[in-house]
This record gives sequence, structure tokens and C-alpha cells, in this order.
Amino acid sequence: MTRDRCPGAAARPSGLLMVLLAALLLCRLPCAACAAVYEVWSPGDVPWSQLAPGDRVVLHGTLAGPIVIRGRGSPDRPIVVSAAPGSVVKGAVVIEDARHIVVDGLTVRDSPQAAFILRDGAEAITIRNSQASASAIGIWIGAGAGGDHRILDNVVHDNQGDGIAIDVINASPGQETVIAGNQVFRNGIHGVEINGNHYIVEHNIVHDNGFATSGASGIHTYAKDATEDAGKHNIIRYNISYGNIDRSAQDGNGIQLDQWCDDNQVYFNLAFDNDGAGIVLFDAANNVIENNTLYGNMRDPGRSHAYKADLVVASNYTKNVDHAFGNVLRNNLVQALQAGHYAIYVDSFSSRHMKAIGGNDFVHADEGSPLFFWAGQRGRDMAYWNTLKPGAPDVSIVPRFLDPGRPFDPVTRRSGLELQAGSPLAAAGVAGSSPAVTDLAGARLNQLPVGAFGPGR
Repeated sequence: MTRDRCPGAAARPSGLLMVLLAALLLCRLPCAACAAVYEVWSPGDVPWSQLAPGDRVVLHGTLAGPIVIRGRGSPDRPIVVSAAPGSVVKGAVVIEDARHIVVDGLTVRDSPQAAFILRDGAEAITIRNSQASASAIGIWIGAGAGGDHRILDNVVHDNQGDGIAIDVINASPGQETVIAGNQVFRNGIHGVEINGNHYIVEHNIVHDNGFATSGASGIHTYAKDATEDAGKHNIIRYNISYGNIDRSAQDGNGIQLDQWCDDNQVYFNLAFDNDGAGIVLFDAANNVIENNTLYGNMRDPGRSHAYKADLVVASNYTKNVDHAFGNVLRNNLVQALQAGHYAIYVDSFSSRHMKAIGGNDFVHADEGSPLFFWAGQRGRDMAYWNTLKPGAPDVSIVPRFLDPGRPFDPVTRRSGLELQAGSPLAAAGVAGSSPAVTDLAGARLNQLPVGAFGPGR
């Protein structure tokens, strides 16, 4: 290990007392020169619990975990832990009893636990530009961790369980944890699991998760029962979720708000080619689902899904839960491709308590398939559909996509499912409450479109 700190801290002048006092005063100043820089090849060389604001740790080579990071930075002078190119941590990186730590550019793999663990009083932690793979879980926040975290621009893949998992940790309003810009793929269970409140999940690319078990989805909110305060007041926006897997049960959805997950906002997301629905609300209440594009979901390769539609609102009829109430579905573009499946499915419980469905475009590529299921009634007649449900009228207009057959490019985030210029859907929606000022592709909006993309990019 090599360590450098402010020259005044190490200097012990044998001369004048004033020189010594001046040097000591210098090292009390909040300057970059006063921070320590640790260049380390062994985690044991770092006094993790004594790290001070502005200190930096640079990891070199292949290091054995677990590495337990403690320390208290400050908002303007965080403690930064980074890695030299080619360095790898094999085992967990644990952050506990810590504040204002920035983990930047670490590659972590082969942990029997999570690759990154935030627990026991960790607050305001940033994990960015890092990789988490081949571990039990990619990034895990639980066991007494706080909020105000930033999980940014990481690659989380090929873990046995969830990619990113929140385990009964609620953030506070104004101190939301942000999960943004991550690529989350080929994880065994959920891509992103939110068992907590006040999370913002945005601009992530989530795909091909759920290979190890049934009952997994791309982005999933969760509460274990009606008494658990979790899965509420979250914002899920600007994400792309596709190819998620469930070949033997009811999930594999692009985005799922599960039972007792209430008061969430889901807008400007793109979900396509999932085994389950693009978006499903299952016994979830008072949620707003708007300006999403759902295309060609419900692949249902195992013929195991009970609710065969791209957009599903349903309740657990076997237990008469009846908790799907007060939901708003607005300005979504939903195109089904599978013959015999629906664009939208609303079961009998949910139909009694729906707040509003309006301004949506429901389309089916198979002209012989029904567009909608509403409490046992099904059909293609949109005029009849509009008499069944509350809210402004919906339409059935064939969207003019740029190129729906073009493979998705994760680098450019382009899929061909953007609308062509002049699409009539631009004026088909209804006024909404979404605070967004851009669409999923970043185009500024003059008015809310139907779907996740405004026409004419």
C-alpha cells in the first residue's frame, strides 16, 4: 500500500512553532490536498472505518472479498473507492455504517452473497460505472440501510438471483433512492425488485431475466402482504424492459406492480417481447399508468398464463382479495401480436373499481383476435368498449412505427418502435398528470403523445 496525505500532516518541522501551527491549520482546511489517497493491493491495508471526507481508495489487481467499507464522507467531499483498469474483486463489497461513499468503476463477481451490499446504516451511497455478476444477487439494499442512494450506470448480469434488489427498505420523501441508467440482464429472478417505498427507477435497460425460476419479471414492485408498508410511492419511468422469462407460471412481465403495491407512477416505458404482459397490475391500487408503449408481449411459450394480454389489471380471484382499485390507465399504446390474446385484460374484480381508462390506443395485429377483455366481455368494437369502462374514449389506430422489426440496439436505445412523423396518435390522447417534459427518446414534448414516443423525431 502507498498512502499520500497533505504534506502538512506528515511534516514535523523541527524549527519554529509558527511553522508547525501553520502546517496543522492547513490540514484542517477542506482541501483536496488534505485528503488521503490509498493505492492498495490488499483490502486489509486500508483503515476503512477511519476514512475521512475527500479520501480516495484505488484498488489494484485481483482482490479477495468481502471488502467492508465504512467511513463518513460529506455531500461536497465524499469518500471515493475506485479501481485501476483490469482490477477485480472476487467476493462481496459491503458498505455499512457509512455516509456519502462513492464506489466508482469496480468489477465485482463470484460472491456467495450479493456482489454489492448496502446495510446497517449505510446512507447516501453511490454505486456507479461498476459491474456485478456471477453472484447470488447483483446489488442488494437491506438490513437497516437508509435511503438517498444512487445506483447509476452499472452493468448487472448473470447473477443467480435478482439483479438489483431492495429488501424492505423504505426511503423518505425528498430522499428517494435513484436506480438509473443501469443495464440489468440474464439474472435468475427479477431484473429490478423494489420491496420498498419512494424509489425512482428510470432510464434502465432490463432484459432476459427470470431464467432460474418462475414468478419473475423485469421490473417488479413487491409487498409480502397487506400489512407490509412496501411497494408504494415509487416512480418507474423511461425504462426499456424486454425478453423477460416465465415459461411455467404467470409472470415474465416487463413491469409488474404486485399485490398491495399502491400509489405508484409508471410512465414513458417501453416493454416488448416479454413472456408475460408488458405491464400488469395485480391487486395493486391507486396507480397511474400512462404514456407507455407495449408491443408484442405475452409470448406465453409455456401456455401457462391465465391473463393473456399485453396490459393486465387483475386480482387474486382464488382468495377474493379485490385490491385492484382506483387505477388510471391513460395514453398508452398497446399492440398485441399473439393470435387469440388481448391488448388489454381487466378482470371482474378490477372492473368494478377502475378509476379511469382513457386516451389509449389498443391495436391487434391479428384482425380476427379480440382487442379487449372486460369482466367476461370481449370484442373488437371500440365504441362498445368505451361504454364499458370509465374515462375518456380509447381508440384503435394502427401505429406508424419507424421499423418494428428492427432489433433493439442497447447502445443507441433505439428499437424501431418510435412513431413516424405525422402519426395521428399525437393528437389522440387525453390531458394527463405526468410531469415529464420529454418522451422516452429524449424529444421535448409540446403535448403528451399516446405511447412512450412523440412522433416526428
